[in-house]
Amino acid sequence: MAFNWIRMHKYEENIEREINDIVIETVCEYYKVSDTNDLTKEQVNELQTFAEENEYSIFSRGFYYIISEWENYREEEGLDFE
Repeated sequence: MAFNWIRMHKYEENIEREINDIVIETVCEYYKVSDTNDLTKEQVNELQTFAEENEYSIFSRGFYYIISEWENYREEEGLDFE
């Protein structure tokens, strides 16, 4: 019988959520904001650069998550990207 990992996706989702939570907390503490949607475009650009420079880090996924959520929030609220 071949190996089978039932519900592996659930573990992956939990790990991804944990990574996102850690990165969000770290970014909020660093920039002294209570929500990543309060970041400026310059700060988001810094995160983009950091994520690209650390593309092989498991945490880069968390930075891209923040960037995506920031852009989505701006779009939904009709806010400038500046």
